[in-house]
Amino acid sequence: MLHSLAGVLRLSPAETRHLFELAGHALPRSTGADFDVRVLQRLVDALDPHPAYLLAPNWDLLARNRSETGLIGDPADGRVPEHNLLRLVFTRPRIRTLLVDWPGQARALLEQCRAGADRHAGDPAFEGLTADLYRESGEFRTWWDTHDVADFRSARRTFDHPRLGRLTFDYVKLAVVDAPGVTLVSCLPSDEETAAKLPELGRLAQQHPLASPQAPADR
Repeated sequence: MLHSLAGVLRLSPAETRHLFELAGHALPRSTGADFDVRVLQRLVDALDPHPAYLLAPNWDLLARNRSETGLIGDPADGRVPEHNLLRLVFTRPRIRTLLVDWPGQARALLEQCRAGADRHAGDPAFEGLTADLYRESGEFRTWWDTHDVADFRSARRTFDHPRLGRLTFDYVKLAVVDAPGVTLVSCLPSDEETAAKLPELGRLAQQHPLASPQAPADR
């Protein structure tokens, strides 16, 4: 009803948020699908050779640059990469070998997901995502049932890359103000060895092109 009223009054996004606050209701969070991702794709691309990606509230990868593709997409695989970060981490075997501390990193992502689950109550797509992962992944099922939650914290992740060896990054997440719930994640090399290998990530993505995540498939 409040959304309809905002539409009739032609309220701006800021005015709509204020209306919801006055009514004592939380404004439903964006899925990330209602803004033009191309506007931020240019920013993500400009961060090359540092890996970077856009993440929707439902954990869909809305965009990423070549270096991110070179980092998380196995160039020798040739398969279309998964468009959802949680599905990618919990259902793709190669990610288990790519992330040096897979259990710790995967559990941290799941706890962040659970922390925001109440904001997706009644969302069939999100409920379908967690139901699928609960069925398909024993680790997801075990950790989900602990009910542990956590906020995002800047983290250091080490990768055992099939072509470039050890790569270590510090992850930084930034909020996109005009797309509530959408975040920009940038990966900064934590040592000189990783920094020296950054140009190779983009070259690997060019040699073995993978599908863009800009249009997540319907589920």
